[in-house]
Amino acid sequence: MEQNYDAYTAEDHQNWSILFDRQNKAVLHLAANAFRSGFLQLDLNPHRIENIPVRNITMKQKFGWQLHPVSGLLPLDEFLNLLINKEFPVTVYMRRKEELEFSELPDIFHDLYGHAPMLASPVFSEFISRYAEIAIGYINDPEAVEYMSRFYWYTMEMGLIEEEGKLKPFGSAILTSAGEMENIVSPDVPKRPFDVDDVLNAPYDSFNLQTQYFYLQSFEQLFDALGTFRQTLQNKAFATK
Repeated sequence: MEQNYDAYTAEDHQNWSILFDRQNKAVLHLAANAFRSGFLQLDLNPHRIENIPVRNITMKQKFGWQLHPVSGLLPLDEFLNLLINKEFPVTVYMRRKEELEFSELPDIFHDLYGHAPMLASPVFSEFISRYAEIAIGYINDPEAVEYMSRFYWYTMEMGLIEEEGKLKPFGSAILTSAGEMENIVSPDVPKRPFDVDDVLNAPYDSFNLQTQYFYLQSFEQLFDALGTFRQTLQNKAFATK
């Protein structure tokens, strides 16, 4: 689909600006180094919703990715094929004022502020594509899809990494949520070293604050994790139908 930029209202742009200012103050200095670097390179407009076709003029050259406007959640095969081709789906919907504290579904702020900066990291963007290449072979098995979802959730959405002796977020659902940012510093919420077996056996609730998180020692660790992820799916004899 196309982004109908003229359809955004003054309130939509105001909501973007409110969220942008709030998250910049609350999040940016606490985020993973790769996120902060990518955020500065991306140079998002703090006052108005991004125009995706205009943004794409430089995205391919700078990051090797294109942004792909979508109306909402995609079928799994379409979503994974976009990632394989280094096209990142961006929901064009902008959350309403009553959703500023919590939006149940992704919106353009979540996708652009939360996800797009990590596309600037060559290591992390390669991980995204390799993950999709593995996952697409198992999309017809519900148990395999559940494993894929957990692996994606605890990296792309709720990922933490240890840097300078601190746990820093790089996952989009943390970086665009004031509640999750508070939650990750709570001593009552477990933060566990990233282990693929633990991750694949960790259910999650996307509509509430998390009850646990997993943290990486480095982004290179994700490539070893992908090997284990692939082997797990193969050992369980999941197969494309």
